[in-house]
Amino acid sequence: MDAREEAIQRTVLRKARELGISSDAARNELELSVRANPDTYLTGAPERALMLLAQTLESIDESRDRDDYLDDDQYRLAFMARMGTLAAASEKALEIDPANLDAKLLLTIATPQPVDKRVRTMAGVLAEAEDAAKGPHSDGALARELGLPEGYANLFSRPKLRVLAAIARWSLLAAQPRRAVGNALRLLAESKDERDPLGARYTLALAYARLEDEAGFQELDRAWGHRDSAWSALARTLLLFKLDRMPAARRALTGYISVYESGAFGLASPTLVEPYLPDRPYFEPGTLDEVVLAVHEAEPIIVDTPDFMNWCNSQPNFRESADAYARRMGYDA
Repeated sequence: MDAREEAIQRTVLRKARELGISSDAARNELELSVRANPDTYLTGAPERALMLLAQTLESIDESRDRDDYLDDDQYRLAFMARMGTLAAASEKALEIDPANLDAKLLLTIATPQPVDKRVRTMAGVLAEAEDAAKGPHSDGALARELGLPEGYANLFSRPKLRVLAAIARWSLLAAQPRRAVGNALRLLAESKDERDPLGARYTLALAYARLEDEAGFQELDRAWGHRDSAWSALARTLLLFKLDRMPAARRALTGYISVYESGAFGLASPTLVEPYLPDRPYFEPGTLDEVVLAVHEAEPIIVDTPDFMNWCNSQPNFRESADAYARRMGYDA
């Protein structure tokens, strides 16, 4: 989530409406003014709350640069401090704009609680948002008045879509794969964006693997033109392994580590990943960053499939690939 950019763009839309601006040239001038003097223009409560969240998320991201110098106890304290800062900022944002969905979602993530309770809280946030969207003064009403498109292209729709994405991902973590499938499918339908900017298909691939739903996985694969990702490659391997189709599982594992040079290393040496705030972090396709995120999201399935890693380590070239990547990058395998 680029909260700062969304706050600016939402402000431009509101101010253009207030000032009766309709031409592209005038709107561009307005946008330049808002970017140059955000404090002057960000007067609406929703945008002020969003900018507060943007500043907090930027500060949290900068604080992570120091993590490599911390021991385990220091890191735990730093992480807890970050979550405390985020919770306090989310509460402050809700004082400014009680309807702010992003603040409600971030507060839910920052508050320590069992995973299944977190999912229920997120579902409650979503239900409240859907009721509020029916009101005459809601963001949805404004979007309709402005003639904005439906789906992710509509800035005012994105907070709800982010909640859907979070419910799908956390449902998988809570061992509720059917709930993950339902919310991810709904996210795909409501995003109305062929790019799938919130990565619903990644969550779906893993959920189908957990459910051992080969038909669902294959339909997803066809729908996306057999375009692979670290999530789908790993999900395919897990699915076939769980179905005891070992020759096919071996081929899938071989394909995964051949397409992703860091694939074996990332799977053999999982990296600690903090909760997404609130979206999946940006990654360059084909990189270790992509593999790390996919392995992190697949971890509940891997843990629930105890023989999987032993089997991976016994396959030809798996350990060799992991060790070779570690040496090449200066890591310890």
